[in-house]
Amino acid sequence: MHSCAVACKSCTDHRSTLDKYYTDIVRCLYTSAKLCVPEVKVGIEKHWWSPELDDLKDQCIEATTLWRMAGCPRSGDVNTNRVKIKLRYKN
Repeated sequence: MHSCAVACKSCTDHRSTLDKYYTDIVRCLYTSAKLCVPEVKVGIEKHWWSPELDDLKDQCIEATTLWRMAGCPRSGDVNTNRVKIKLRYKN
């Protein structure tokens, strides 16, 4: 690869050389990733996760959002509800 080919952007003689150079780099990166970066099927990390936990997580997020909108009270119905839902989710 001549340094002139890398510096030259308009020369048609070097266009195919630059295209091949680019393709080689992309192929090298792809091959390296396939060999070195582990592929894990989505959801395999949490085999114990369930739709019920999805619902509890959503409820916990909703209760926490409501609690924050109320000014993060440390007592009262909003806080009691948040703590109750959070404990169910964590257990």
